[in-house]
Amino acid sequence: MIKRGRVALASAAAMTAVLIAGCTSQGEPESGSTVSGDARSDNGAADAGIDANNPPKALSTHVITAVDKPLSEAKVSLLSLRRNGETATLLLSVTPTMSEGAKSESVSLYSALGNFTPNLLDAPNLLRYSPLKADSTDVATSTSGVNLYDGKPTYYYAVFPAPKGDTVDVQLGAGLPSFTGVTVQ
Repeated sequence: MIKRGRVALASAAAMTAVLIAGCTSQGEPESGSTVSGDARSDNGAADAGIDANNPPKALSTHVITAVDKPLSEAKVSLLSLRRNGETATLLLSVTPTMSEGAKSESVSLYSALGNFTPNLLDAPNLLRYSPLKADSTDVATSTSGVNLYDGKPTYYYAVFPAPKGDTVDVQLGAGLPSFTGVTVQ
């Protein structure tokens, strides 16, 4: 049983290493830089497996006051939490509202929301799930390598061990709100 679990974990790690290779940001502007609409990427949609022209509808949304000056607030929407065998994939979108005078600037997800480190909490089973790791890197969108642009959704994904329960809370990070009672689909 333990050997099979290690093989499954090793297989998941190998598969996620391929995902991580496609998640690195190249050519994105630095936080606070100015860009034209044509210079922006799909803001993580392709890496998250989302069609940017037809994104999924939000199941729930929180509006968070941002910590970085160019950003006034960010709308964080829960798009899905899907079980796939021994893993579960969380999909979120983050849509910023930039401060007046900063509409053409960008800011990194990390700078904007600080402690944005989603986890799953299965309270009845007393379990907390963090994103899987491959080569000590979370199998998730890099919060420092993704920039937010005024009014444009940026997509975030993370792959977790599949929770034992069918319902979990999605904790966005210390000091940030949680999505409670989320059904694992």
